[in-house]
Amino acid sequence: MFTLRAAVMWTVNDFPAYAMVSGWSTKGYMACPVCTEDVTSSWHAGKVCYLGHRRWLPWDHEWREKDKEFDGNTERSLRPREWSGDEILEQLNRLDFAPFGKTKNVFDTLVGTILDIEGKTTRSKLVLI
Repeated sequence: MFTLRAAVMWTVNDFPAYAMVSGWSTKGYMACPVCTEDVTSSWHAGKVCYLGHRRWLPWDHEWREKDKEFDGNTERSLRPREWSGDEILEQLNRLDFAPFGKTKNVFDTLVGTILDIEGKTTRSKLVLI
């Protein structure tokens, strides 16, 4: 026997799926995974909006001065801090992951139902087309 370890290296997915893959919340005022705690968000027209993206532009960029075309303000904010690989790894090591093998594991249930494994099948049989 051996222990198999796997990691997801790259994914291509939409923003809501980002929460499922990474564990980062994609709802609310702190949802920007790039800005992390330095996110600029506010409430507009019944929704949370993420503003301040012009702060990523160079200081002398013409769009930093334009106020009417954006939110009515010139952009004077600094770009968010960029984290080093070691800092990101330190953050990941502080996370408390759920134990492996939840009580309702979808994969176990699906395979158990297909193979009709005792104790792993659901009450209703899966119909494959």
